Amino acid sequence: MSIIKKQSILNTVFSYMGVAIGTLTQGFLIPSYFTPAENGLLGLLMAYMFIFCQLASLGFNSAGVKYFPFFKNPSNGHNGFLFNGMVINLAGFAAATIIFIVFKDWIISSSGVDLPGKKADTELFGNYYSFILPIAFATLVFNLFDNYAKNLYDTVWGSFLSQFLQRFLVLIAVLLIIFAWVEFNEFIYYWVAAISIPSIFMVYRSYQLGHFSLRYNPLFFESTSFRNQFFRFAGYSAITGMSTIIISQIDRIMVYKLLGMSQSGIYGFCLLFGSVMAMSYMAVIKASSAIVVDAIDKQEYFRIESIYKKSSVFLFTFGFGILIIVWVNIDNIYSFIKPEYALGKTALILIGVGKLFDLVNSINGLILSNSKYYKIDSAIIISFILILYLFNKLLIPEYGMNGAAFATILAIVYYNGLRTFLVWKFFGIHPFSSEQIKILAIGILVLLAGLQIPVMHGHVLIRLADVCIKSGVILAVFSGILIYFRISKDLNETFDSGLQSVKKLLGK
Repeated sequence: MSIIKKQSILNTVFSYMGVAIGTLTQGFLIPSYFTPAENGLLGLLMAYMFIFCQLASLGFNSAGVKYFPFFKNPSNGHNGFLFNGMVINLAGFAAATIIFIVFKDWIISSSGVDLPGKKADTELFGNYYSFILPIAFATLVFNLFDNYAKNLYDTVWGSFLSQFLQRFLVLIAVLLIIFAWVEFNEFIYYWVAAISIPSIFMVYRSYQLGHFSLRYNPLFFESTSFRNQFFRFAGYSAITGMSTIIISQIDRIMVYKLLGMSQSGIYGFCLLFGSVMAMSYMAVIKASSAIVVDAIDKQEYFRIESIYKKSSVFLFTFGFGILIIVWVNIDNIYSFIKPEYALGKTALILIGVGKLFDLVNSINGLILSNSKYYKIDSAIIISFILILYLFNKLLIPEYGMNGAAFATILAIVYYNGLRTFLVWKFFGIHPFSSEQIKILAIGILVLLAGLQIPVMHGHVLIRLADVCIKSGVILAVFSGILIYFRISKDLNETFDSGLQSVKKLLGK
């Protein structure tokens, strides 16, 4: 657990440094200086980029994690792992490009609903549609080499580049607009560069790890049984991965289709909150994936159960703390940006509640998808997409953005509930304990108390001070109660370790 804990902490640090920059950029600067339609456009480009990358990877990254021990051989450059990855990714990129060209008109058009500004939305998306390709290619390269590094137990560098550096470069691009040095049609090129540059550094970092090779190696093609097994798993992983991406982006896309680009931009602001809550989850996944895969292979389920339970408590605590802080400060948070975005207040809270249920179920998907039951997991994810689509189709026309958020909650409860049940059924382990119940009770009490504090209005500095003071008090009270009553041994150990580090830094 020490490796996971150390890398989880570093990944979390970089993630939350990136969150600070990303929150400033996506949460305040873009909503203040970009129109909701421009914000919606950037979100849609990213949404389809993720879908494009998942199509193009052909499941190689997931299969590469599971079967990397077969390739692993430092003396000969890991048996052509990177060469095979590049060939498969390039073939997938070419196929995905054809698909995106063929279906361009369908993708950029909004629905048949007679929306105001529908023609303008379609023209805006169509003008910048081609920018999906360069950011998708850069992300594809980054993911391949980041997975290679993770297989060699280096998870921190990828987090630094994707969570911090990329967000910092996007911030620089946004500042060009704010200071009126470029127009939006010029800004888009700087935005593409900001997203793409980290991939160059990721390739260099992979080279630094040693035993780096892009040469062809016949090992992969000599073993027919292994190759068939690899591609079979890759195929199911591609379906699972595509489904996961669609799940994370479908509501944004459907809001655009049914409500228009501006509404999509406002809803995208709400989704930012869910992304912030998920940062610690991504850190845990990065740090634990290789170890969980190894434990499954050796049938050492007690190792998985330890990670499963501890990560659930860790993720639930961090997620709930963030939800409380945002909920209590929601009025003043929205006061810093354009008033049009206030339409999304309720949707933002609903997204946070759904994400919290997602976090408490921890790494159930990682366990199931890397076991012999991965086919069942693929079926679950496909059914989740259908349910999410139907709920969105039913609720968005009636309730707008709130309908999209509530549809997400319903689908998440189904999805995670079934996954966690199957992990318990197949492996006899689950993530729950009395710790989560205690954290939930304490969190609800802190939230109710925080909501009683009056909101300070007036000058921007007064509102900013109100947010900072409330956030600091809530964080101190929530974490203080958890630590004082020793609700979680891991949380107390992390706090004690951090306290000792501070003391050393201060020379005490």
